[in-house]
Order: sequence, then C-alpha cells, then structure tokens
Amino acid sequence: MDAGIGLASLIVVGALVVVAVFFRVVVTWLYNRSGHSVLVVALFHSAYNSAWGTGDHRFTGELTSGPAATLIPIGVVALAAVAVAALSRGRLAYEPERGAATERGGAGQVRALQPTP
Repeated sequence: MDAGIGLASLIVVGALVVVAVFFRVVVTWLYNRSGHSVLVVALFHSAYNSAWGTGDHRFTGELTSGPAATLIPIGVVALAAVAVAALSRGRLAYEPERGAATERGGAGQVRALQPTP
C-alpha cells in the first residue's frame, strides 16, 4: 500500500475544507447584507461554480490555462472572505432583530426581555 496516495488525498480534503470555510464566510455576508436574499446567494454560488467548476465549462478556463484557472477563483474568494471578516469585525453584516431585545441567561440560554410598564 502506498502511503503517498493517502497523504495526497488528505491534503486535497484539507484544502477543500479551507476553501469551503472561505466560501461560507462570503456567502453568509452576502445573505446578511442583501436583506436575507437567497437569490443573491444562489447567483453568487452559480457564478463561482462557473468560474471554478470542473470540466470544459469553466469560465476561467477560457481566460487562462493550467492550475491558475483553479487558483484564481479560490484566491479571489479567500481574499474576499478575509476582507469581509476583517472589515465587519466578524459580524458578517449580521444585525439582530431590532424589535426584540435579548439577554443571556445561565448556561448560554437566551431569553427575551419584557418591556417595563
């Protein structure tokens, strides 16, 4: 049994997990910033798939060839994720509902505050 194949697979899976985390940060920010629009997120996901997808239908495959066609979309999303996380201070444009004030109770429980009469 060749240990190199197992290590190579582990590296590929690790890289895909890192890419998925960066992608998720950008998607979460888009969803929150667009007023919870699933359409905007779906359009971004589709555009990313066409840029990074496999096969002959990649958009970046028309612009450049080789590993750069895969690395360019990944790099752009990674830079965007770092910028979004840094500029939003980790909140990713999330705004809690304004009508309900909440308070943290014991053991991490969240309960709504009752208005004082």
